[in-house]
Amino acid sequence: MNRWKYVPWALGLALSVSLGCGKMEIQAAPASYADVSIEDLNIQDMIISSVEKEVASPFYKKGLSTAEDCVYIRKEPSADSEIVGKLYANAGFELLEDNTPASTDWKHIRSGNCEGYVSADYVVIGTAAEDYAKTEDIAMDGNYSTALTLEEEQALIEEQEAAETEAESTENESASEVTETETETETESAAETETETETQTEGAEAEAAENGNISETETETDAVSISETNESVWTTDGVNVRSSYSTDASIVGSLSTGAKVTRTGVCDNGWSQISYNGSTAYIYSDYLTTEEPEQASSSENGTSDGASIGEQMVAYGRQFLGNPYVYGGTSLTNGADCSGYVQSIYAHFGYSIPRTATAQLYYGRQISMDELRPGDLVGYAYGGEIQHVAMYAGNGKVIHASTESTGIIESDIDYCGTPYILTRIIE
Repeated sequence: MNRWKYVPWALGLALSVSLGCGKMEIQAAPASYADVSIEDLNIQDMIISSVEKEVASPFYKKGLSTAEDCVYIRKEPSADSEIVGKLYANAGFELLEDNTPASTDWKHIRSGNCEGYVSADYVVIGTAAEDYAKTEDIAMDGNYSTALTLEEEQALIEEQEAAETEAESTENESASEVTETETETETESAAETETETETQTEGAEAEAAENGNISETETETDAVSISETNESVWTTDGVNVRSSYSTDASIVGSLSTGAKVTRTGVCDNGWSQISYNGSTAYIYSDYLTTEEPEQASSSENGTSDGASIGEQMVAYGRQFLGNPYVYGGTSLTNGADCSGYVQSIYAHFGYSIPRTATAQLYYGRQISMDELRPGDLVGYAYGGEIQHVAMYAGNGKVIHASTESTGIIESDIDYCGTPYILTRIIE
């Protein structure tokens, strides 16, 4: 029997499997094979072997994101189309059937609760995804993170903010308990004195009643008294800044440990009035000290007394290299995402900036590459959309919270392409 007469049929089958077609058209074998060379047959065997390998891969019709931070999932295969979700670094997805003309540049995918199109430049599929997983040390058990819809991302951010607020409230309550314990004895003593005077008061009222001279008792709650001052203070821990002198007041910002602020008043209920971004705000006084921390000006942060604020920021930020990347996080030790890392460094030096990468990069003044200096922000974009922010460290380097697999790292400024936008916040 001629072993080569089924080669065209096998080649057709291989191409059908490779293209992921729902149907296979098996064509009749030609009448003559005299023109088929051994080299042609070897190529056909290689194609069949490659297809078999693709089908056997754990990533058959599946893939992974290779974006440094995330890539947008769009409703249609176009950079102008509506954004429906985000596929973060190393997240997995299922490849859907797609016969659109743009299928070479865009991939139709489903990941988690999100379905749409992603740029082919930021994903790998099939055996390429398998090779990428091995390079990045990603387990190939199918247990991957998935995309987030915009609604899911917003819910996650709100949940993170609620957790931080609750933690701050717990800290304030603990501080209040210490103050309450110290004043309990005084309160009990005052109560005893009040009890002793009640009898005298009742006797006086009775005597006044007999004379027809009883006056109405006025009961008014005294307002909080604020003593004016003007002094520099530093935070002793991470703390929320509030709109009024109460834990029930709304949060208007936050400061990291060692941040410097100007105290403009001392409240008699344990709070301090401060100047914050040009407005009046309040911090619980137990989180403030009038003694400047050593790390604010010493070489402990790797800076000299003559270093600029930007250089000090970079030296401070380098202390956290190697710490984890956590989406939605702002902790320099326990985990932060790219914008959370930048925001926390700036907050440590008393600067309140927006929370997200896009808002941060448009918060300051746009500059050129020639103007770039340590402490400036460097933004990167994919498909014309800002996706990542880093801090310039000098000498062509940036420090940033990169991905879950790399954490907080220092990289070349063009590590993922030419920067999209450069911003200066500290003039």
